[in-house]
Amino acid sequence: MRIDSQLIINKIIFDLLDKKKSRFDSNLNFVRNYIYVEDLVSIIYILLDNTDNLILNIGNKNFKLINLINKLKRSHNFKYTLTNKNVEFRKDYKPDLKLMQHYIENFKFHSFNKALNLTLDWYKNFKSKSFKSIN
Repeated sequence: MRIDSQLIINKIIFDLLDKKKSRFDSNLNFVRNYIYVEDLVSIIYILLDNTDNLILNIGNKNFKLINLINKLKRSHNFKYTLTNKNVEFRKDYKPDLKLMQHYIENFKFHSFNKALNLTLDWYKNFKSKSFKSIN
């Protein structure tokens, strides 16, 4: 799979649920920020109530994609192949979250494992009804 695709997490989840081995054309050694959708929505509501036309980044944890994939490998037996370990397609994306944190300083994010399992459950329940696997 091309790493510069915006649908990489979606593809990983479909492959995991379909018990397919994913193939990546990179070493996956770049950083992205991930946030569970319920946390995102909750933060948006907090910001709507507490800010006035403010533009800011929203996010949670920064992960190297290879670390995220390895967590899935350990916790869900995710299988993958790296076909070109010397290729990096994108730079790291680490949003500046200081302004957001000022407004949500007491917000409790879902743990990574809980958010992952809730996301996988959602995909399992709705995949057959709403989505087609990306090939």
